[in-house]
Amino acid sequence: DKLQEFEDKLGLLPVDDETKRHGMEATYAERVKAFEENLEEKNKMAEEFVQKMRAERKERNEKKRQRRQEERNRRMRANKSEDDGKAKAEKEEIRRKMEIEIRQRMEEHERQRQEMMEKWKNDEKELAKKKYVHVEMEKKYYKKVLLPNLEKKKEILRQKREYFQPIRRSQLLEHEKEYEQRLHSKLKEKKEKREKW
Repeated sequence: DKLQEFEDKLGLLPVDDETKRHGMEATYAERVKAFEENLEEKNKMAEEFVQKMRAERKERNEKKRQRRQEERNRRMRANKSEDDGKAKAEKEEIRRKMEIEIRQRMEEHERQRQEMMEKWKNDEKELAKKKYVHVEMEKKYYKKVLLPNLEKKKEILRQKREYFQPIRRSQLLEHEKEYEQRLHSKLKEKKEKREKW
């Protein structure tokens, strides 16, 4: 049980009984299958929770109906002996008790509602914090493998584009000018050497 808790905190998948492999070693398909099974199990738990809540609500409504019936019976008894002063006092006492009981029930209902809201918020935060291993692995693969490969391909394409680009007229004229200057300087050097000899 402690191992299971530790694996849940780390976001690992459980050991598969058939393959005897841990979630970290499982293939992508196995991890997806385990995730779907886990999702089905959580959906089933949610359905059971909803059914339980409905049953509790039905039971509360039945108890309320019984209390109301008892209160009606008490009122009918109180109405029969309305002439008596005790009946009036009893009627007032019943009304006061009913008010207190209704107020208590409303406070209890509000408290339960607040507790449920807090529990749902906490569960939602826990699920948002939980990171699945396959998502982290995909991010690392994208950063370390796909992006560098893409950059290399871009650089190769840029170099090819420059290499196969047709020569511009301005470049051709510039090259011709440089060539003539070099030729002129070489001829000048040769001439000077001849004169020295």
